[in-house]
Amino acid sequence: MPGIQSVTRSTNAPSSINTHEYDLEWEGKDPEERAIAIHNGIGYDFIPMMNIPIPMMNIPILQGRNFSKQFISDSTAFIINETALKLIGYDDPIGKPLTFLQTRGTIVGVVKDFHLKSLKEPIMPLIMFLGEDAHWGYVLVKTEAGRTGEGIASLEEVFKNIEPEYPLRYYFADDEFQKLYNSERSVNQLSMSFCVLAIVIACLGLFGLTMFTAEQRKKEIGIRKAIGASTMNIVSMLSNDIVKLVLISAAFAAPMAWLAMNKWLDQFAYRASISLWLFIGPALLTLAIALVTTSFQAIKAAIADPVTSLKSE
Repeated sequence: MPGIQSVTRSTNAPSSINTHEYDLEWEGKDPEERAIAIHNGIGYDFIPMMNIPIPMMNIPILQGRNFSKQFISDSTAFIINETALKLIGYDDPIGKPLTFLQTRGTIVGVVKDFHLKSLKEPIMPLIMFLGEDAHWGYVLVKTEAGRTGEGIASLEEVFKNIEPEYPLRYYFADDEFQKLYNSERSVNQLSMSFCVLAIVIACLGLFGLTMFTAEQRKKEIGIRKAIGASTMNIVSMLSNDIVKLVLISAAFAAPMAWLAMNKWLDQFAYRASISLWLFIGPALLTLAIALVTTSFQAIKAAIADPVTSLKSE
């Protein structure tokens, strides 16, 4: 149909594979061990279709093969991920026995670990089995590039013929995965809003401080100019105090920011390291904003007529 590139099925939505099972047996397993794994019944084209532009969601096959219609025995076969292979401990897993959900079969493939949940959660052992005959689940549709609208229209036409009493409900994969990070996006938006507000208030304060300093040192500036101080010397003198305040505040803020960032990143099973430039960069940017904010008033004071400033009140 127009706009449709490929179609497959899955007993669970890719972002909602969260069923835990303890019924997992293999050769050499300790009888006392409780093996926890998640599972999903998939169609023949599930793994090829999941080659989608979502970070860490591609599923390359590392060992063995995908399910195939050419092998009747695949009805009791399994494909596992790297984490499941580490749990099972087979050195050469292809063709080795595995019992899952009271079904005894063999492992025909091993896929690279991929994320089903957010990065806050570690990758779980995953067992995939052939689910073409399952009577529940999801239809996964990949549309052709630039033809998503036509693809949805085609789906609506098919669904109307099958179930005319109900509207078609569909979801986009990238939207579903983005929902896993809704809280992070909310925190980001709030942080940006408060950051802009704090910068504006700080700049107003710096501007007022510079005006106050210039007024307090009005006669000093006049004397310095009278004995030959340049405009740059005066601007530098007035800016030095501001620079010192910014550097002192950065020295206090950096450790607190590091602790806050570390605490937030500790929520993630897979986290980035904190680079030193994340502190040096903002400090330099803050210093630049402070200098730009105060430079106007500093230059104005520096170029003022010293005769006027030295008059007795």
